Amino acid sequence: MERVFRADEFRSNDAWSPWFSLPNRSRVLSMLAGWNDLLAKYECSLSQLVLAWTAAQPGVTHVLCGTRTLSQLADNIKAAELTLEPGDVQRMRADALALGPPSV
Repeated sequence: MERVFRADEFRSNDAWSPWFSLPNRSRVLSMLAGWNDLLAKYECSLSQLVLAWTAAQPGVTHVLCGTRTLSQLADNIKAAELTLEPGDVQRMRADALALGPPSV
């Protein structure tokens, strides 16, 4: 996987967040690819699924998400229409926890 962030972006600074290093990004992308069945099940985009999953976490009262375009805004709004099954929420949480800490 090649670096996709410009050299002057904060995400190019692995010390800022080790999750942005190439090996850790690969781990996260592999985890997300394992959710393709959920994308089909809920007929949604990955961003919609993740926003709905975030909102489904215990204690979460709001979800912050940025948009740069009207199409991103429309995509994010559709996430509010999703109701994830509890088993799917638990599975996604278990997958995220299974990543463990980022490699340094």
